[in-house]
Amino acid sequence: MLESVQKLTEEFVEKDKAFLKDTEVLIRECFSEFFEKHSIAKSISWAQYIPSYADSEFNIYDSELRLIPSYEETILEANDKLNKKLGYCYGTNCAFSLLEGASEDLKIQSVFEDYDNLQYLFELEHSFKEIFGTYVLMIASKDGIKVTDFYGKDY
Repeated sequence: MLESVQKLTEEFVEKDKAFLKDTEVLIRECFSEFFEKHSIAKSISWAQYIPSYADSEFNIYDSELRLIPSYEETILEANDKLNKKLGYCYGTNCAFSLLEGASEDLKIQSVFEDYDNLQYLFELEHSFKEIFGTYVLMIASKDGIKVTDFYGKDY
């Protein structure tokens, strides 16, 4: 009986390793495709950690899309216009909603739509934790994925 349990455990560990390897390839491919498609995208960054308060669980926090400078300025200008129009607005989603109808800004609209779709990747929290680590800052760009721990050490 004990041998059967040990064998089952070993099989599970091997399948989990294979799953994580396949998942890492998928994650890297998704980011690579995103940056190939959107030349105006500079980076996507996020932090992944376990908060220090009681009963905390690992999570991925503060995902942020950065565009190349000329498009960042367009977003900031759109936020300013919307702030003046509505009296308030926070974040890139406000600028995106202002730009939705503007045909000259279809590149920006497209990059935000695909960025929103990439958020589904972050639901693979267990995989992100096992592949990249727990207390790390992540930056995905056209050059790949950079992992830096909270103490500044690159991997």
